[in-house]
Amino acid sequence: MAVDRKQQMKEITERLEQGVKDIFTSEMYTTYLRTMAKFHNYSFNNTLLIAMQRPDATLVAGFNAWKNKFNRYVKKGEKGIQIIAPAPIEEVEEREKIDKDTGLAVLNENGEPEMERVEYVVPRFRLQYPDSTARAATHGTPAV
Repeated sequence: MAVDRKQQMKEITERLEQGVKDIFTSEMYTTYLRTMAKFHNYSFNNTLLIAMQRPDATLVAGFNAWKNKFNRYVKKGEKGIQIIAPAPIEEVEEREKIDKDTGLAVLNENGEPEMERVEYVVPRFRLQYPDSTARAATHGTPAV
């Protein structure tokens, strides 16, 4: 499973690199600017991915957001577009406590190093599949 995710991230990164090259050498720059105007809260990479996969998108949301916020559903059999989403991992580590002034381990009354619990976040990313309005069907309301 991890190999598949690494491969997917590699493929989408390669597509992004090609998209960046294409954007400045073709009509795609205009498409990108239109997409950027609609999706200004998205990162450069995700805006480019949206422009490459679904240039006619007017709104991008996940499956549950379509259902719960917009009272719409994604048409059966439709595939979502891919964007890169943060998926940080929180980790906890026990390590020797270090004195800030001396840079040496702090020792307890028995002469053993004191331990401290350190929490940190490891930045990671994953592929996410929101969908665009071009693929969402309405439920009693006109399309956006």
